[in-house]
Parts: sequence; structure tokens; C-alpha cells
Amino acid sequence: MAALKFFFRITVQRFDIANHIQLVRQPRRLPVVLSPEEVTRLLEAARGPKYKAALAVAYGAGLRISEIVSLKVSDIDSKRMVIRVEQGKGRKDRYVMLSPHLLELLRTWWLVLRPRGYLFPGQDRISPLSQRQVRRACLEAAGVAGITKRVSPHCLRHSFATHLLERKVDIRVIQVLLGHAKLDSTAIYTQVATKTIQEVTSPLEHLIPRTQGTGAKLPKPVERAQSRRQVAPTRQTRLKTSSKPMKRTKIRKASKAPEQAQEVYLIRGVSAASSAGGRGRFPRARTYVAQSQRRSREPRTIKSDVGDRELPHGDSRRPCRALRRLRTYTHRLQFLPYGQIP
Repeated sequence: MAALKFFFRITVQRFDIANHIQLVRQPRRLPVVLSPEEVTRLLEAARGPKYKAALAVAYGAGLRISEIVSLKVSDIDSKRMVIRVEQGKGRKDRYVMLSPHLLELLRTWWLVLRPRGYLFPGQDRISPLSQRQVRRACLEAAGVAGITKRVSPHCLRHSFATHLLERKVDIRVIQVLLGHAKLDSTAIYTQVATKTIQEVTSPLEHLIPRTQGTGAKLPKPVERAQSRRQVAPTRQTRLKTSSKPMKRTKIRKASKAPEQAQEVYLIRGVSAASSAGGRGRFPRARTYVAQSQRRSREPRTIKSDVGDRELPHGDSRRPCRALRRLRTYTHRLQFLPYGQIP
């Protein structure tokens, strides 16, 4: 798509066609990162000092696979403890650090073959090692080490950046070591740095107090203060007390002044006077029907000229108005006109 845009916009200068070319956004996935223990097992399972040194450069210096196979013997500076990367991605040169352990692995490999040109030559010892061979060696080492993740040489580069970020290394330093042109490319490793994420305290921890000890009990919830007007009795209480007559109880309540008194009338222990200065009048006593004496709410059938059918209304005591007009009244039959009998 980029090539088509360049062709119509620069070469042919057909801007009307170039403006209608839309790029399809690809899903951006998080990189696969290995733990330090998995990296150790992977390097130990690599066959031969050649591939062990190549994979160690990928993790120890964070190089790409194209930069690993292009390394030369002259690029290793053991005095300054740096590795020079010539013409990496984007045709840029940069320096990366050289650890003592990595220098020891590279010297072990150099004593085996003593290469002069490329550090990792191919079979003819003139051309560099192919990237395909490095990927095969990495997959083989991952299978021997028992790593079930999708491992590749670039996965070691992701692990290099993530582990540095977890050790509180500045992200701009990691950007220079990786050779990224934009900081956004390096910032993706903040999403996979598990130690950095685990150190962040959730705001929920500041809301819920932790219990001291295993047998400590959580504090009981504070009960709401009961208002002066208590809750009305439930339906079952009404049914039980409906048969007994209601009694009025007169109680004198002493106020702050001894000469003043307030009369409060109670019905079954419930105050009728409100806190807002009510008059204390009693409502009418209600009579409640027992549950067994109530009529069922199922519709009844009415026998008429229309036929026996269930009425659509919910109340079973009166019929539907539409069916009243269909009834025949026998006392009006005498007013109907009849023809003469032949």
C-alpha cells in the first residue's frame, strides 16, 4: 500500500487516486517476554558454542538478528567494553554495552574457529551466517529447555529491554541501546514489565482496612439509628392481630420541665405522634380478611348465549361490558315484528 501511494503521489502525481487509498490498520500485539530463569535454560540448551554465543549477544546486547549475523571481529572492543553496530536498521550506527560474561562466551567461540572476517561465518567461512539457521537453533534450544512460549531470537531482544526496565533503568537509555527512532516504540515494554506493574499499589488497598492476623474479625457494620416513628407491622402481624380489638394506651412522658408533660398515645407499642409535632390522632381501625377467605383472582366462566368462555377481565365479580350487549332480554321479544303466518 505504501508503494502504491508513492507511485500515484510522487511518480505519476495522481493525487485523486492517492487520496482514495486507505491503509488497513494491523492489530498491535504485546511482545513475548521470557523470565531470567527461562533465558538461562535456553542458553544452556543451545547446541555448540557458536549458537550459544549468538543467542547470548541477542539477549546480552539487545541486537536484532540481522545485526547479529553482520557482526565482525573488529566490532568487539574489549578495552572499552562496547560493541559497535554498523549500519543497523535505518542505516544507523550505534554502540551497545559488552558484559564480561558475554565477552567470555565470545572468546570461547573465537578459540574454536578463529574467524577473521565475520564473527559468525557460514559454511564457506566467507559469507555470514544465515538468519534462518539462527532461528532454527533458537527453536531447537527452546524445545530442549521445555519452554512452551513462542520463542524467537527477537524474543530475546524483548526480554533484554523488559528486564532493564524492571531494574529501573531510564527508558531513554533503553531507547538508545535498542536503536529506536521514536520513544513510542520503547514505551511498549512498560506494558510487559511485570515487576513494575506489581509495585504499583491499587487504590482499593487504601479503602479497605486489612485485618491484623488470621483470626481477626472485621468490624461490624454500624446499625442505623431507629427513627421515632417505627416501621409499620408486616402483613402477617396484621393477620394475627386482626381478630383482637385494638387498645389504646395512655402514657405520660416527662419533659425537661417537671410541670410540663406530653401525652403520647401508642397503638400496639407504636407511637402515633410524629417528631414534627403531630396531634397524636389515631387512624381508623382496619379489619383484614384472612388469607383463606379471599376469593381467587382466576376469571370465572359465565353461561350465556355467547357460550361458556373465560372472560378477559381480571376482576371475577363483574362481567365485561362488551358481553353485556350480547345478552338477550326475554321481555323485549314481544316488541319484535313478526311476519304473518301463511
